[in-house]
Amino acid sequence: MARAGARATLGAAHLVLILLPFWTSVLVRKLRLDGADGRHGLINEALTARLLERPLRILNTPLATQIAMTHILCPT
Repeated sequence: MARAGARATLGAAHLVLILLPFWTSVLVRKLRLDGADGRHGLINEALTARLLERPLRILNTPLATQIAMTHILCPT
């Protein structure tokens, strides 16, 4: 990519091809967390089955953001 010179679009294409698998992995992991944290997700379904009358608002909260960032940034 450093030697692309005037062919900068070729360098940009290489960069996208290299980074695409990383972005795909992050996207899939984020969507999986959304499914667990959602209004009818795994966590809320478990809590409403025994402890709560109505689902909690978990998705799009600071706690959910911290959990997601920790999950995404930790190596698997």
